[in-house]
Amino acid sequence: MAAVLINSATDLGAPGPDFITGFGAVDARAAARTVVDRRYATGRVGQGNAFQMPVPAGTGTLRVTMRYTDLEAPANSARALTNDLDLWLTDAAGNRFGPWTLSAFPHKDSLTRTAIPGRDSLNNTEQVQARSAAGGLTIHVQGRKVSGLQTFALAWQWIPDNYFEWDAPAFAETLDARARATLRWSTNIGGPGKIFYRQGDSGNWQPLANVLNVEEGQVGWETPPAFGPMQLRMDVAGKSFTGPQFLVAPRLRPATGFICEDSALVWWAAAPGASRYRVYALENDAYRLLGETVDTTFAFRPSTVVSGIVAVSAVAQQEGARSAAHRFSANAPGCYVRNFTADLDAAGAVQLQLELGTPVGLRNIRWFRQGMVLGSATPGNGFVYAATDERPPQGIVYYYAELELANGRRILTDAVPVAVTGAEEYILFPNPAGEWIRLLAKGLRGQQIVVTDMQGRVRKSLRMESLQQEIPLGGLPAGNYWIGVYEDGKRQFGARFVKVR
Repeated sequence: MAAVLINSATDLGAPGPDFITGFGAVDARAAARTVVDRRYATGRVGQGNAFQMPVPAGTGTLRVTMRYTDLEAPANSARALTNDLDLWLTDAAGNRFGPWTLSAFPHKDSLTRTAIPGRDSLNNTEQVQARSAAGGLTIHVQGRKVSGLQTFALAWQWIPDNYFEWDAPAFAETLDARARATLRWSTNIGGPGKIFYRQGDSGNWQPLANVLNVEEGQVGWETPPAFGPMQLRMDVAGKSFTGPQFLVAPRLRPATGFICEDSALVWWAAAPGASRYRVYALENDAYRLLGETVDTTFAFRPSTVVSGIVAVSAVAQQEGARSAAHRFSANAPGCYVRNFTADLDAAGAVQLQLELGTPVGLRNIRWFRQGMVLGSATPGNGFVYAATDERPPQGIVYYYAELELANGRRILTDAVPVAVTGAEEYILFPNPAGEWIRLLAKGLRGQQIVVTDMQGRVRKSLRMESLQQEIPLGGLPAGNYWIGVYEDGKRQFGARFVKVR
């Protein structure tokens, strides 16, 4: 396997190995092809023995790598290599091609010198390259200094002249629409190039990118908002190279509309070009089809999805990639209601707002103030609904909403309290008070609250930090007290209250 990985690696920098990048960058795809094409072999040689193997004919440059597991060198040995094997190639004319060698002299000029063909007596990995020749090429391995028999492995490949091959996207691969993708290719052609793409296999070619140096091997691409098969083409050095067909498709992002005891609903944004959608449920570490729909919502019984995880895909002529796993019970809006708020505005009215997980299956919405109906609304396709209480009473007022479903079921939101002061700047309650008393204010301006007894002694002093300021009265004996609110030393409000316990 080491011989396969080294031989199929992408050479970096100057031709041959070096002390910076070794034999290059691993190319898993090329390594897999070497194995599939059975371009490898093993053999054994002894002292003075030779191994020969003709290489199937090819064009371009032949690269061959030999690798073997050496015996341990004796302790304190000056040489790490015990068994020394030689690798070389010959052509039909008898020309010999030796392996790459590097200078091992400990000086920068020597260590950075480009590899040259020669004889390697230091390493258990050797690599040789030679141009194709009439009559073919033959691999030779000889045991120059061997104790017993030494097993070795070989791997080889032909590198065509001016070759170009698309690596990514691969055939039938799916890229997300409107997403960043990296296009990759393998080539030994240098210079500038132009990349084009087209939809389907007969559409017009559209410019994608200009590449300054094609040998860089990759470029980024913001995929278009499309749904369907596509192809790429590289124009370089007067030639065009068309890649395999792949798919660009939108990746959906499902959300939970509601989750009730007996039913749940997920929804997603419509995908342009999609004719239908498929919903999958995770089951035993694999997805099973839960159902298909032409809508952008899907209702199901939560008990049928034990994992609590679903995924959705869009389908046109082909099926797009499934969405990321969606746990429909996580951060769910509950049974239809995602949020309900009630807020006092500057004019003294209370603004109600209801945010739904989904309007699907909803017949009516009614607004309540402490049990009294304020009004109703007929849901449409929206997710947010609002109402206004123009004349709320003073004090702490509770509001809630009621949802009526198409099946007659009714759902109530939580009641939300609102502090209403009306025309008054401040309201004090309850009076008489127990362990605490509350002061409502229309605004916060750094007011100071002071509680005094009937003899004028200060019993409590605190800064007002909330429009509904709660003032603890623990430790004060029962009796009559006075509360004042001050701004910049001037009293703005005063009232007497009774503490009963």
